[in-house]
Amino acid sequence: MEVTVKNRDPYDDPGAVLIILYNHKEGKVLVVQNTKHLRPKWKFPAGHIKHGESPLVAAIRELWEETSQVVGENCLRELLDPIDKGNHFLYIYGAIVEDFIEISKGLIKDGDALLETKLLSPREILGLVDFLPTHRKIFKNILFKKTTPKVIPQIQSSAR
Repeated sequence: MEVTVKNRDPYDDPGAVLIILYNHKEGKVLVVQNTKHLRPKWKFPAGHIKHGESPLVAAIRELWEETSQVVGENCLRELLDPIDKGNHFLYIYGAIVEDFIEISKGLIKDGDALLETKLLSPREILGLVDFLPTHRKIFKNILFKKTTPKVIPQIQSSAR
């Protein structure tokens, strides 16, 4: 979805992406935590869009960098309309997968971050005290249909 806003400099922050990857067999969602933060929070894989990069390509890249999960462009779908965060837009993507590529038992290095990955049920995510509040709010809105989510395709994750 192309988004234009008046009075916003095109050279400003191009935006950010958030990815919700759900395994319907296990009923689990993939989450990450940056262990280098003073008070680390669990969250969905997410990150900034690089200049010249589309939100979809950024979502695929961030998912790979933070979790080693690989999905194709035709697998991820926008779940909601982009959220205006003031200085940039947040694009929410998601997919239902058959299987996750083996989830790392150790830490994944992503730039300066050291990320731990975990599979949690939606109920576990909502009950987690140390889950990033903004990500929890988006997740609750999708789960409880406070916003109308777009269609999520069912796909099978493939190894890189």
